[in-house]
Amino acid sequence: MRVIFSLLVLCCWAAPSPAADAGPPSLDEAVEILLRRALDGHPGLREAALRAEAAEARVLQAGALSETVLSLEAGDNDSWAPWQAGELTLGVTQPLGRPSLRAGEREVARLEADRAALASGWVRKRLAMDLKGAAIEAVHRAALARHWEGMEALAEQVEATVTLKYRGGEAPYAEVLRARLETLRARNRLRQAERERQASRAALARRAGLTVEALPILPDHLPADREVPPLEECLTAGLEGSLALREALMEESIADARGRLAALAGAPEWTVGLFVQRLKNQPPFDAGAFEGTEGNAWGASAEMSLPLFGGAKRRAARIEAEALHRAAGSRRADLEREIRRAVAAAHGGLEASVGAVADFEDGLLPELEKALRAVRDQYTYQQADASDLFTIYAAYREARGEFLDALRGAADARIAVEAASDPGPAAGAED
Repeated sequence: MRVIFSLLVLCCWAAPSPAADAGPPSLDEAVEILLRRALDGHPGLREAALRAEAAEARVLQAGALSETVLSLEAGDNDSWAPWQAGELTLGVTQPLGRPSLRAGEREVARLEADRAALASGWVRKRLAMDLKGAAIEAVHRAALARHWEGMEALAEQVEATVTLKYRGGEAPYAEVLRARLETLRARNRLRQAERERQASRAALARRAGLTVEALPILPDHLPADREVPPLEECLTAGLEGSLALREALMEESIADARGRLAALAGAPEWTVGLFVQRLKNQPPFDAGAFEGTEGNAWGASAEMSLPLFGGAKRRAARIEAEALHRAAGSRRADLEREIRRAVAAAHGGLEASVGAVADFEDGLLPELEKALRAVRDQYTYQQADASDLFTIYAAYREARGEFLDALRGAADARIAVEAASDPGPAAGAED
């Protein structure tokens, strides 16, 4: 009997302990591997890269000079005055437009290209959050499967012990049936947990765009990290790493640049040119050469055109740009307040989740393990009946399951703190 109970205690201590297991990769390392594989050929990332490339091409176009015009004019007038016939003009004209306006257009295009480049960051961040959540689910389901595997083994040892006592006439058959029920319950929960583990791995592979076989090795358990960064540190990291806030700042800068651009709309436009002419029979001519003479000439031109009307339209454009600038600034301020609120709420949830993990690790689980060892000795020497053993076993089984759920809650809470910096995806940042 003592050998059987030694096996019972050994099985109890061999039950999976997420806090003690050590898997090869960490959760962050596994997610990084998943992310690299998922981003390879990701359609959303490819689309974002092409849009960013198109925006860079618009930067090259913005503020560029208009096309240079090459002109050739020839004429011959068959009039009674032959010296008036014959003229050939070759000219090159370059519209310069408004130089200050071109610089403003380049600035706006550059800011819009930087904003377009954020789209790939949105794709990466959203995919990373999705993969991390799915990976946490897969690791949690695997830990639950190992938990029920351990509980099944422990229930089988309890059943063997109770059966042995029944055969020795020290326990009624009802206790054997109760022990058998606990074994079947653990076995059925193990089967269910295994199905859920496989489903979670399939869901993770689907989110990553991989096959289940191509998934990297996942950690054996979720981390039981009790460290909670200070709230101010989380707020600083959230504000600095927020893509939404960065985009709002870019929108504000773009609106400001458009306002300066509207103010330059009334600037003069410039055009320069260079001309070469071949002139025939252009008076005065030599009286001895009745048909006239030929001559060449060149010239340069500079034209300036200043808009006289349209002032109301330009003022309206400036008012529009200023209003958009104020609206972008208001949106940025609102977004910053929302990020602070979301990070603070998520930080409070993280503190509560980590506290729940600590309660199990420091209090309930050690006490239940100690009680399980004690009731084993008492049951051996007829100082406790089977109901005490089953009660402690059930409490230990439930507490370990709750502990795994607490680890899952703490992992989800850490994701919530990270995701709080970007309350919603940017427009056009679809994956």
